[in-house]
Amino acid sequence: MALTFPAGYKSANPQAAARTEEFFELGEKYTTPDAKLIKLVKQGICLEARNHLGRTALHLAARSGHTATAQALLAAGAEIEARDNRGYTALILASRHGGAATATAQALLTAGAEIEARNKSGRTALHWAAINLYTVTAKALLERGANIYARDNDGKRLIDNEAVSDHVESLQQGYAKFVASGKPPENAAAVYRLLAATPLLDDTAPVDRIGNLTRIMAHAQWADKTKPAAILSEMAADGSITPEQARGIYQHHIATPAARRTHSPNTGRGR
Repeated sequence: MALTFPAGYKSANPQAAARTEEFFELGEKYTTPDAKLIKLVKQGICLEARNHLGRTALHLAARSGHTATAQALLAAGAEIEARDNRGYTALILASRHGGAATATAQALLTAGAEIEARNKSGRTALHWAAINLYTVTAKALLERGANIYARDNDGKRLIDNEAVSDHVESLQQGYAKFVASGKPPENAAAVYRLLAATPLLDDTAPVDRIGNLTRIMAHAQWADKTKPAAILSEMAADGSITPEQARGIYQHHIATPAARRTHSPNTGRGR
């Protein structure tokens, strides 16, 4: 296999170079056991070596869903943000191939991978997870605050892609059940962004797609003291919604319901 090594590495470290070539040959196969790859890592391979696509050993592990191998490579000092010829980081590759690499994406996130890194087309890990309908991977990214409104080089948000709409809606339904359970979300602002994403809070579609925007806002306050107005202001500032929409949502779904509760004849009564 033709690999690119750092200058002088192959001649100075012939055994490590041979192990590196063996690792890449095995790493190209999804079915190679992690134990076999980890053994090579521990014996010493060149972490900076790249194949014809510009991919490192960590890229291969991430793409193939070799979670334990990816962790071993990171422990050995592999560069977590290394990019291949198309700008893919290990996290983006794991998210693009999430059917096999869900756990790998989680491990990379835990290790500190940049969640908003983009490939040369401007797509993030969340773009790929959502486009390919990898629900678990997308959920993990969203829980860590991935921007659901990120735009690629064509100006498209992942939620503008028709293939994503059903996926986003299924995630919304899952979070709606979680919120309804009475437990505060771990990342209230991220949960709110997800719940509000469909149908993009535009002027023609119902704002409250899941029927409970007010309670979502209440949970956001309970979980991390983030005030509804602050969330709406943030969304307006990054272009997710217009200032007019932010004011309208606040007035009709937060201020007015709150006023009704305050003046309700049942206020203060036992249940």
